[in-house]
Amino acid sequence: MHNFIVIHSRGKDIPEKQLGAIVTEIKSLINDSDLQILPLALHLLTQILTVNKASLGAVKSECFPPVFQTIKSPLLQGSSLKSLLELFSVSVSLDAGLFAQLLTSLQEPLHSADNPLNLASSKQPFSSIAQSVAVICQASPSNTAGTTQKFIALPKVSPTL
Repeated sequence: MHNFIVIHSRGKDIPEKQLGAIVTEIKSLINDSDLQILPLALHLLTQILTVNKASLGAVKSECFPPVFQTIKSPLLQGSSLKSLLELFSVSVSLDAGLFAQLLTSLQEPLHSADNPLNLASSKQPFSSIAQSVAVICQASPSNTAGTTQKFIALPKVSPTL
């Protein structure tokens, strides 16, 4: 909690190089093996983006790949999911051009033959992906109507959905 206060109150005074180092360290915490630390790590990333918009590039390159792996987890729910959704919302509000990239990355597990999500074990990853799509649409209202129409026109991915 102390880190959040420091970032929130003094984040503008912290050199971008140090914020980049923090982002790099947070990367290792983004997974589903410790669900108590995951929401804290994601919230810290959101705080960093809030005080330093220039950190978005580092967050995208360092932390989004493990985020997209974590979103496939059936364990992602509660405060971890809420923090992830907040991160997506802030990211898209800072860079509207990020909408298309996030949307594509979120849909990838649904269409990937290499790493299909296992419906038999859990539908939670699909719920997490759907909530993420909703949040980025909400953060980018200009893309909402087109995205909604696109999803309506798509056939179902699976008959069990």
